[in-house]
Amino acid sequence: PVLSSFFASDNETERLSLNVMSMGGQRIRPLLAVMAYSAYCDTPSEEIQKEIAVVIECFHKASLVHDDIEDNDEFRYGKPVLHRMEGVPVAINVGDYLVGKGYSLLSGMQIEAGILAECLSVVATSHVRLSEGQGADLLLKSQLIHKSVDDVLQIFRLKTGEAVKVALLTGAIAGKASYSERDILGRFSELFGVAYQIRDDLHEFKENIQTDDLF
Repeated sequence: PVLSSFFASDNETERLSLNVMSMGGQRIRPLLAVMAYSAYCDTPSEEIQKEIAVVIECFHKASLVHDDIEDNDEFRYGKPVLHRMEGVPVAINVGDYLVGKGYSLLSGMQIEAGILAECLSVVATSHVRLSEGQGADLLLKSQLIHKSVDDVLQIFRLKTGEAVKVALLTGAIAGKASYSERDILGRFSELFGVAYQIRDDLHEFKENIQTDDLF
């Protein structure tokens, strides 16, 4: 019901985008954004909470659509990925649409102009840094011999840490958190991103070993 109020579904691209947004997942990033906003705002607005959650989920789901293409994945949440169902061009376009939708919803939020500008700045900066991290990760296999542990950890900070940071900081800024609190959340996000990515890679490594043992 919440998502349908933000997506009119009056064209095929929007319908596909709504389907992507409605797919599974733990919704951790929008939850973090809402929790940060509620923690710092004296009088939290239910409407702003909804908008922040949908904005962050738009960016997250867009990154997953593009990530599935880049990794040539076939399934997510136990279902065929969008580019397998509709083709790569359509999937790229849906991902781009969700990015635009996120910025559109964010720019229309009824919050103070200065606070809104800071939110947009944080989102745009994280968008660029996350893309840098994803690009470095895509090239990592061919360049691994030349990379140090610190190089790889920096990729994790960008690729995964920024996705957490943009959620926490968008909510915190909208809630008028102090700059010192934002710095703490930013550092936490980077450490969380590194820890999460290490755990995720180890889990994938164990799965690959188990699969190889079958043959």
